Amino acid sequence: MLAELHAGPVNYPKVKSLKWALLHTAFESFSSAISISKRRAPAEFRAFMQENAEWLSDYALFRVLMEENGSFARVDRWSPEHRGPRRARTWLLSLGRDAPATS
Repeated sequence: MLAELHAGPVNYPKVKSLKWALLHTAFESFSSAISISKRRAPAEFRAFMQENAEWLSDYALFRVLMEENGSFARVDRWSPEHRGPRRARTWLLSLGRDAPATS
């Protein structure tokens, strides 16, 4: 697959699909490591979260909302319940703890 991606023009759907697969694999590996260490994130990850706390949760919410709305970065194309931070957080909380954020 990588050889195919290196040839010709950028195939954005395939690149995105590969990135998501790699991110999913990394997340599963990271989650397993946390489970093994009794739910404690590695020190480097905790430090990253603390150093970037000012923007990290807002950006994570933005990415969830983008994925939920067909990867559109333009908020005016999003579902009404996702437009604006207060409404978006209310929607996210309404999903419940174990519900997946994306449809």
